[in-house]
Amino acid sequence: MIRPATQNDAMRIAEIIVFGWRSAYASIIDEKILYKNMSVVKRYESLVEILENDHNYFVYEDNEIIKGFFLYGDSREEDEVVNGNLNVTILLELIAIYVEPGYKHLGIGSKLIAACEDIAKAKGKDEIRLWVLEDNQSARRFYEKHGFESTNVIKKLDRFGVNEVRYKKSI
Repeated sequence: MIRPATQNDAMRIAEIIVFGWRSAYASIIDEKILYKNMSVVKRYESLVEILENDHNYFVYEDNEIIKGFFLYGDSREEDEVVNGNLNVTILLELIAIYVEPGYKHLGIGSKLIAACEDIAKAKGKDEIRLWVLEDNQSARRFYEKHGFESTNVIKKLDRFGVNEVRYKKSI
């Protein structure tokens, strides 16, 4: 079942984020960032506050266990020209999507993507965009399998020393 996240979900979401980063980015991001700087407790503390007012987090729950989540929002690309306009209200950004590493390859990520697409359609959005680490080939294949295409727009994440590439999907 996919449902809106609540503050009660903050610890589980924090665990999924931290363990997801450590699993997915082990060969991409410096281990000091992943194991010294990242903390479930720190992430939990920030999520408790965020989830009090942010209703854009959705969790996948099965057998009373949260196994994945996604976060969406309006596009953060305010200066982008879309269909000749500066209006980005037609875009929805998939800001984060994570599945607990032990539950990957069971279709949970696909269900989360489908739920995000349903939200975008209900909000009258025409396109979903996301950013993925350029060297995260597994995630890139996952998005491509679900109809996302690289826009070949790349931005540098200086704090992690890596690049991100933008993907999009018309809906």
